[in-house]
Amino acid sequence: MFECASYNTSVSHQTTEEPPMQAYRIETTIAPDGSLTLTHLPFPIGEAVEVIVLMQERPAASTTPYSLRGQTVVYHEPFAPVAQDDWSASS
Repeated sequence: MFECASYNTSVSHQTTEEPPMQAYRIETTIAPDGSLTLTHLPFPIGEAVEVIVLMQERPAASTTPYSLRGQTVVYHEPFAPVAQDDWSASS
């Protein structure tokens, strides 16, 4: 019995050993008539299955492989030394 301030609720947990879910992934396209056909599935004939259809996310396509081309570049202190302490020959 599990008690809360405003109501009582009975909670019972049954542990049944279910076999692990066997998943099979396939990528395909929707036919022009809107249908989807899955063939050569690795399940026994007559087996009940659950089908979940997800739209594939497309990665954002870059219009150019050089994403900084045409961008304005500003150099602050262009002649200042860089990592001068990392050079042992300078001492």
